[in-house]
Amino acid sequence: MEIVEQSGQPLVALDGCVLSCCKDYINQRGREPDLSIRFDKLGLMGRGERAFLPEDGRKALSITKNLIAKLNRFA
Repeated sequence: MEIVEQSGQPLVALDGCVLSCCKDYINQRGREPDLSIRFDKLGLMGRGERAFLPEDGRKALSITKNLIAKLNRFA
């Protein structure tokens, strides 16, 4: 966490389900992520009826890049 704080880069939590393990990990260390993304809310994970597909990964990457770019514009 110290390296992230020194870098000046935003701290981003990427979680796949309601458990939000990444965000909780960051919170347990006394920080709040600058951006928290839950892919299940975007319809990308947590669907028991089928496996995570390559197009899901591409969509997740695209969404993440766009949200980080917006975050950086307002920093």
